[in-house]
Amino acid sequence: MNIMGCKPNNYIKLAALRLDLALHCLICCFTLGYNKLNNYITAPYVERYSGEVECMETSKFFLFINRLNSILFLLALLLVTGSILFLINETQNRPHKSLEIEAPAGDEIAKEKLKLSNVHYVSGHEIQYLFARSTKYGRLASGGYSYTDRNVLFLDRKGDKPVWLFESNDNVIISMRQLSVAIDEKERKAKYIYYVVASSDTNNDGSISDDDNVSISISQPDGSAFNKLVDNVSRVISYDYLSTGNVLALLIQVDRQVLYREYELESGVKKVEKVVIKL
Repeated sequence: MNIMGCKPNNYIKLAALRLDLALHCLICCFTLGYNKLNNYITAPYVERYSGEVECMETSKFFLFINRLNSILFLLALLLVTGSILFLINETQNRPHKSLEIEAPAGDEIAKEKLKLSNVHYVSGHEIQYLFARSTKYGRLASGGYSYTDRNVLFLDRKGDKPVWLFESNDNVIISMRQLSVAIDEKERKAKYIYYVVASSDTNNDGSISDDDNVSISISQPDGSAFNKLVDNVSRVISYDYLSTGNVLALLIQVDRQVLYREYELESGVKKVEKVVIKL
């Protein structure tokens, strides 16, 4: 695995140039529109009074137009400023570290380039984690680009060795949530991390996504002790962490049945199973 620095991009410069051009066009449109309207309205009075008498009603009207133009110009300026700030924020939040990762044996693609996400924090612990993301078969994000979470890199602030959640990168992480308990009114501490992962193309559509069957797993807050609780789930309807009994309650669909299950997280043992409905 080789970590490569990304090439500098010109997104901000290009966006600034385009927005500057748009602002100039807006100013020109306001100016031309005002001049044409001014000539259209004042022409009859100029011809009739030879510029010697000013019509009071026209003056009031132009005062209103001037004020309206000022308001429109201010709104346009605010819109342009907001657009620039949005583009800067989206550019900064995009993954910027590249990884070159060997694909699993037998894969048609020899290599797949992944990107590291921004740093995330585990509540109540000195632990950070980053997603290794692929642009293949991804879901759309707010910035207009797509990604698929393939793996998770856990980092300990104490300087311990970084740990990958999976040995390979052929999984798709559909969901990753922290199961936490309240320390006080303001702080919470993660007890476990909950995962929903798709590992194979069960619907034979040529890609692995949340349309495929998934597994539900948990791990310790640092990514260790990864334990798969249930596999081959058609749909995860809901989940709930019952901290008093250290239990994970699941409402899931398996084949044509909707099931309610409870798992004791310390041992990973299924304690309760009920058939809610048969489809």
